[in-house]
Amino acid sequence: MKLPRTILRALCYRRYHSAQLWEAYDTRRYPHRKQPVLVYQMGKVGSSSVHRSLSACRGVASFHVHFLTHGQVRRMADAYARFFPTRRNIPDHLRNSLFLRRQLDLGRIDHRWKVITLIRDPLARLFSGFFQTFPEIYPDFDLDARLETTEPAALAEELVPLFDAWKGSFITPEEWLDTELKAVFGVDVFASEFPKETGYRVYEEGRAPVLLIQLERLDACAREALGAFLGLDAFTLVRANESANKKYGPVYDAFRSRYGTTSDRLDAVYDTRFARHFYTEAELAAFRRRWGGQG
Repeated sequence: MKLPRTILRALCYRRYHSAQLWEAYDTRRYPHRKQPVLVYQMGKVGSSSVHRSLSACRGVASFHVHFLTHGQVRRMADAYARFFPTRRNIPDHLRNSLFLRRQLDLGRIDHRWKVITLIRDPLARLFSGFFQTFPEIYPDFDLDARLETTEPAALAEELVPLFDAWKGSFITPEEWLDTELKAVFGVDVFASEFPKETGYRVYEEGRAPVLLIQLERLDACAREALGAFLGLDAFTLVRANESANKKYGPVYDAFRSRYGTTSDRLDAVYDTRFARHFYTEAELAAFRRRWGGQG
């Protein structure tokens, strides 16, 4: 008896290695029956919504990854191998990175593919990454327990120096665009002007066409930008679950406001090549005001 494709796929995904074999088998057919799309971007830029929306589109095969260079993929794989020796519970983006890195080495990812990457207010991205990874980076600091005993403002004061110590380990947008996107696909987004008023641009000169979109304009331009880029008659953006920081509620808000009152911290984020290249002066001033500083 021939198993239905959905059941066979579910069985394969119960183990890491069989999942890789399934993706290798299934993906080789994508150029013939689906448009292969790579949602490839730095972490914490809202890319899950784009990936989920594309996964719901007929005729599109969407992959979601953060890193594709040999060094980063190897470091991630080694880290997860230490924590998960049986290789069962690794996230989809790492499994895809391992598989797609191999496809890149074999020359199977070319101009038939479409690459989508997003950028975001750099301080909003840092805040999101800090709170999401806090239990891993500071395992001895029981944030959930402290929320029960400490006022949000006082707890925020304690978190600020922890954030300052951590943020240097989080890859910056400039680093990711240079060491990942440029290195893998040959697209130098800083070499030419970005249409800040439009909020997105297609780069055709690299290994595969790349669509870069500001997260802040995604709702307004997703249908037009993604529809034209992928040749879709209708595209609907489906929002992924964005509640990762909701449980921290008041302390999250207090922390953001407390951090933004120091102008030198804001300068370190917004007076950068990345911020000036992709955002208008008005947008940068609005970001500063949002976090409690002066625009």
